[in-house]
Amino acid sequence: MEKKKHLKILKKANAKHYYLWLQIDSHLELSFLQLKPSEYEQQRKEKLVPTADVEDDLEDDKI
Repeated sequence: MEKKKHLKILKKANAKHYYLWLQIDSHLELSFLQLKPSEYEQQRKEKLVPTADVEDDLEDDKI
């Protein structure tokens, strides 16, 4: 028997934000948020700070 996937799309009025929530099963949920174009540009310009996991991967690539 196939499990049904739950999908919820919410629109925040006046803000043009779209939010998507998808429940795959009881252990896995995914969510996405669509930014306004101005917010996207701001996020894109910000410098990302690597986490410890990313730093370890970068060191492994040097070997």
